[in-house]
Amino acid sequence: MGYEKSQVPYMQKGIVERVTGVTKYVDDLDISNALHGKFVSLPCPRAKITRIDIQKSLSIPGVVAVFTAEDFPDGVPCFGPFVMDQPVLAAGETKYQGQPVALVVAENERQALQGVEGVLVEYEELPAVINISQALAENAPLVHDPGSRNDSPWKETNIMEEWTLGWGDINGKESQCECVIENTYRAPFVHHFALETYACIAVPEKDGITILTGIQHPFLAQRIIAEMLGLPKSKVRIQTIDMGGAFGGKGYPKIEPIAAYLSLSLNKPLKIVLTPEEGFMLAQRESPDIRARTGFDRQGVVVFQDIHADFLIGAYADISPRVVAKGARLAAGPYWCPNVNIAARAIFTNTAPATAFRGFGSTHYSWAVEGQMDLAARRLGIDPVELRLRNIPAKGSTIIPNDTPVDGDWAEALKKTAEAMQWNTNRAPGHGRSIAIGVKPCVSATVSHAKIAMRNDKTATVYVGTTEMGQGARTTMALIVSQQLHMPMENISVISGDTGLVPFDTITASSRSTVTMGNALLDACNHLENQLKEIAADLYEIPAEEMKVSQGCIVARDNEIPFSDVLSKQAGESKLEIIGEGVYECKKDPAHPLGGPFPFYEFVVTGIELHIDPETGDIFVDKLVNVTDAGKIINPRRAVGVDEGAAVMGLGVSLSEQLLFDKSGHLLNGSSLDYRIPRVVNIPEEFVTIFQENQDGPGPFGAKGMGEGAILAIAPAVCGAVYDATGVYISEIPLTPEKIWKTLSNQHPTPEP
Repeated sequence: MGYEKSQVPYMQKGIVERVTGVTKYVDDLDISNALHGKFVSLPCPRAKITRIDIQKSLSIPGVVAVFTAEDFPDGVPCFGPFVMDQPVLAAGETKYQGQPVALVVAENERQALQGVEGVLVEYEELPAVINISQALAENAPLVHDPGSRNDSPWKETNIMEEWTLGWGDINGKESQCECVIENTYRAPFVHHFALETYACIAVPEKDGITILTGIQHPFLAQRIIAEMLGLPKSKVRIQTIDMGGAFGGKGYPKIEPIAAYLSLSLNKPLKIVLTPEEGFMLAQRESPDIRARTGFDRQGVVVFQDIHADFLIGAYADISPRVVAKGARLAAGPYWCPNVNIAARAIFTNTAPATAFRGFGSTHYSWAVEGQMDLAARRLGIDPVELRLRNIPAKGSTIIPNDTPVDGDWAEALKKTAEAMQWNTNRAPGHGRSIAIGVKPCVSATVSHAKIAMRNDKTATVYVGTTEMGQGARTTMALIVSQQLHMPMENISVISGDTGLVPFDTITASSRSTVTMGNALLDACNHLENQLKEIAADLYEIPAEEMKVSQGCIVARDNEIPFSDVLSKQAGESKLEIIGEGVYECKKDPAHPLGGPFPFYEFVVTGIELHIDPETGDIFVDKLVNVTDAGKIINPRRAVGVDEGAAVMGLGVSLSEQLLFDKSGHLLNGSSLDYRIPRVVNIPEEFVTIFQENQDGPGPFGAKGMGEGAILAIAPAVCGAVYDATGVYISEIPLTPEKIWKTLSNQHPTPEP
């Protein structure tokens, strides 16, 4: 069945509540008798804690308790999605600025804040490692004691882990090349900057605990917290509250573990809400240094790629092992190359733990590969679009040996972008134009379960693990059910993200939900339809195999019976609903490095035209075109919104966003006033969003996932357009006005590679 956009005069679910301020976020919830917690932290990246005096704090009216590492006689509990290495409170030594060393618990938030002022911490600041050169230097201070890293071959260093892969043989291939491009691409730590701050409420139950929180992956949080507490998962309930933005930063537990542990200890509900400034100290996007060496023959065809990447991941593992490893899998980009060598390392630093961020590492590799293409195009005298067309593989072709083949017409998307950009027209003086490609693999080997309760009053309730964080998931899920069951959107309710109510879903990330949860819903619809056929068969004494489903009706020979009538006729008021259950499981392969092949690729081509003010170095984006290989759009309104949102986020990290540290590692701009996200004046003058809909995806009606894709190629498109305008390729973002002004002042052309 195809999805017809003409059939969707619908209101986005939850949009009125968000716009009018009715939506309640975690901080808006008022839990009876809840205590309030506030963290005590140190203003330096690394310190030895010599003494914590809590007596003054305990004397403040309303302060109930002050917890430090000494209050855990069996050791401070630790948590983490891959490695349970992150303590709920620092013990003996802090690893990054802002790491909690104590938690003050009081009857209200104001008293908790007063209690924080009363905690005296004596400490000795220690040398810290903030950047790659410091972290990898001989005799560098180690972020983690070697004794805590078990049998790791890198335990005497700050390297957490290394991943390598490749095919063919890059040795001796330079002789086949007309040119070899070598360059290094660097990006700083950046902050997610969701409008809603981090918050959670832990509520002890008779034999377990309920946690109300804004988190993307409730079932994963359930598993992590249950393991930390030593409870069965059935005793830990995660209720995900609608989020005011997440972008990966709220994917994995941050403050929930300590709230859960201490609320059980106190046998009282405990609410923790961070300030925006504290959020800067909690999570960030990793900082990469990618060294790329690429060989091209005379026709511009890629002969070999040699890519070495170092990712600074902060003080603890969090999800970084997956970010680095999964990104490296597609580090050679969207181009088939017969000879590839990739090595990627995750490196500890005394900064906040890095975590998932929109694009999940693929943004960095896309930038490096596309930068190589732009530099090679100029060196070889080949048009940049033509150079890419000569290397882009056809649908069904190999891109990674023994993995998912190309699943779309990528060349078509590139041509559409060039057409929308009017690529071959003249540029105005001082203007630059560029086109870049981004590609990202979807997460492997996941599973989604869904449930639908259909009633005889023509309504249905959909139960899904997918969480709502502003991306319109509830609307999309309701649309899928509405289309399949021919039921009005307003008659469909969606309950999501509550481990106590909904069936299991692995995660809400990697742009997977429309495909995986959407397919699970189609399976649940099919289960409902089969039940309705069985019921109708009994009612009309016609074999079920002769029944058909059409337009929301059971067709029994010449009779068309609406689904609701089938239910009503079966048993009147005694049988008001039936339950449909569905599941969709992505392929698993134990031999695959990531557990299984990729279900699909997110693929985007971005075109940017910009101009630069030579007096100030300011960049103005005149036009931005995104062509996304979407397969089939389910929710047209939200599709445009998430694509444009991702693109603007990409402009932010390309042009202005960075976490700045002084020489000692102190964070300098960890506030909403000092950290520069895009403003309205930074929005492109012309914004063109195009969806390539070939209905060739694995999801409902041929859909593929989207939402992250539009960020993937922004950085290389911006850098390429600046290169086109100035003749200088700048391979370190963000391209701040100061950096551009210095470039224009020096007017040094890019050296011949």
